[in-house]
Amino acid sequence: MSVRTKPKFRVLLNPLGSSIEVLLPPIAKWQPAVIYCFTSMEGVVESVKEHLNHSWRSHCGPDGPPEVREIWIDEPWKENTIPDMMEDFDNVVREATKEFADYDIEWHVGITGGTNMMPVAMALSASNHSFPVFYATEARHNPKLAATPRELVLELPLFTQWGPGVQFFSKSSAASAIFAILLSEDKPMTVHELALRTKKSEKSIYPHTKLL
Repeated sequence: MSVRTKPKFRVLLNPLGSSIEVLLPPIAKWQPAVIYCFTSMEGVVESVKEHLNHSWRSHCGPDGPPEVREIWIDEPWKENTIPDMMEDFDNVVREATKEFADYDIEWHVGITGGTNMMPVAMALSASNHSFPVFYATEARHNPKLAATPRELVLELPLFTQWGPGVQFFSKSSAASAIFAILLSEDKPMTVHELALRTKKSEKSIYPHTKLL
């Protein structure tokens, strides 16, 4: 009996300031079904929709322009901007996961656009969820690739790798200690050797080495 796979559903999350051109490269590359724009600029989401229906339409998928949703960020230059945005990000993920439960969601998080604090919040949020992060260059800054905007996307795997590692080590002091020992040695170590160094049983050491 074959296992039924869910259809792919791409979701784009991106901060957005006055320059909406940063959205074209990821749209051309992934052709998302839904875009969540985190913005404090009135009218930019409507402008994005107009471009999608006209000048950007040829870069959309076979189902036509994606749905664009606005996540309003109030005064994104204060000390609470980053935690507030991260909470908004979590809420979007929670609600989208429920709404699109029948699909295999493929997330893409942009860090180009908005105030300086907004990309920081997006990168940290993406890392917490192990979502892939990308940076997009506007075509006006790279005229050689203007005709192929999908090539203006720079994927940053660091954040996908970093997030789970930070969470893992912050929850396990034992794993951190074992990792420090492994880094200090020039040669591989056995579980038995680690047990002797940490004065713990091999049984207690093994789960940590397996995850590492």
